[in-house]
Amino acid sequence: MAAWRPARPADARDIGRLSRALISAFPERDEVFEERIRLCPEGCYVLTEGDEAAGYMVSHPWRRFQPPKLDALTGALPGEPDCWLIHDVAIEPGARGGGQAGAILERVAELARARRFSVLALVAVGDAQPYWRGQGFETIARPELAAKLAAYGEGAAYMERQP
Repeated sequence: MAAWRPARPADARDIGRLSRALISAFPERDEVFEERIRLCPEGCYVLTEGDEAAGYMVSHPWRRFQPPKLDALTGALPGEPDCWLIHDVAIEPGARGGGQAGAILERVAELARARRFSVLALVAVGDAQPYWRGQGFETIARPELAAKLAAYGEGAAYMERQP
């Protein structure tokens, strides 16, 4: 049975492999995931089935309306974050359907609430907007986001909800 556990920097290779396989249009280096885990270990998780990684969640404090550049190291989290960003979440097809995505989303929402953030934010890529709408997220359309979202591909949308 699949179970979520906290991610460790050593998991970055497995997370990178899953990311490149499941979100192949937006590859990110293992170093990006390792840095996010190091900067915010409490917001990063790995879904395991036995000893194998079958999914991951990478999230951390950030700034609203300022999605990070893809495949870029940040060096540090922002000094005055005003939202909890879901950087990435992906689950292998064979591990889906058991409520794992909803469970980890709720765990991250609890963390955001405990840290007194009033907003969860993400960039939905590809055809993921309907899924995230079903999770309570709403698309935020702002002119200044257009250039930033262009790097995330056609149809990318910045979305938010309360934790």
